[in-house]
Amino acid sequence: HVDVNDATLTISPAGEFKLGEDDNGRATIMRTNGGIVNGELTREIHLAAMPNRDMALVEQRITTGLEGVTVEDFVGDIPTWGFVGADVPSGFSNIGYWSATANWNYATIANATDTLPVFEGIYLALNTAESYTLTFSGTLPTEDINVEVP
Repeated sequence: HVDVNDATLTISPAGEFKLGEDDNGRATIMRTNGGIVNGELTREIHLAAMPNRDMALVEQRITTGLEGVTVEDFVGDIPTWGFVGADVPSGFSNIGYWSATANWNYATIANATDTLPVFEGIYLALNTAESYTLTFSGTLPTEDINVEVP
């Protein structure tokens, strides 16, 4: 956990600031008392993909927490199908995200160039394997948001 408290953290374009994870969970950045984070961050998420029963696919749900992340950031890290630019372009998209306006509240991906939402849950259908590691980059949202829960 990093707390940028009444300070500015600038990440050099030539450098890398990676948010990983360990047994305590995924790394986070808090901006308190006007704290500012400038530059691009890299997030690394480990996804378990071993089912607990006989299943062909494993489902995972994540959020990126970063602006500017596109689906093509996931291509190569996980098997992809069902959209232009996927490993296998045919079939139903194995990547989607929650949307109040989409059919069954699930927006599907049409193209690897689609930008993923920052805070909405992203759905991943994965082939079974020991695990996958997603690595993607983006910037922190410019401001905090308030989410109303009904």
